[in-house]
Amino acid sequence: MGRLLVGFVLGLFLFAPAGCGPKEDKDKVCREGESFAKACKEYGRCVRSDSKMGGTFCHSINNDDCRASTIACKEMGRCGASGEKSAVDCVVVSEADCENSDGCKINGFCGLKKNSEGKNTCMATKAEHCRKSQKCKDESICHLGEDSCFNVHMGNR
Repeated sequence: MGRLLVGFVLGLFLFAPAGCGPKEDKDKVCREGESFAKACKEYGRCVRSDSKMGGTFCHSINNDDCRASTIACKEMGRCGASGEKSAVDCVVVSEADCENSDGCKINGFCGLKKNSEGKNTCMATKAEHCRKSQKCKDESICHLGEDSCFNVHMGNR
């Protein structure tokens, strides 16, 4: 009787219908796949979607992935998901993200401003942003221009 019960239980596991096993991690290819993992780590593109025409795309639609990204968040201040299901890139959601980015420390891109496309971006918006930047210390790029800092002797580029 015991062997029969063990055989029955093993049969359930071996021949269970699809969907009863562990859930497939469809995003794994974006996080660990050879050609996608770098974009996930650097830009937060870690959520997979497959196009109707074939092919895999990885999107930045998860706030945690964006916040963990080394280039998008750490360097550029793009630390949030846009909320769009097909968003490719993380977005700037707060001035605090700009202030904590390498772009602020190096170039003075510490303020939040809308770009020509109407999207939030990190830019120098105050003279103090320029004066506190590494470029001011190293290259005398200390004056506020229209969208960035500049060296008064080289002109506003």
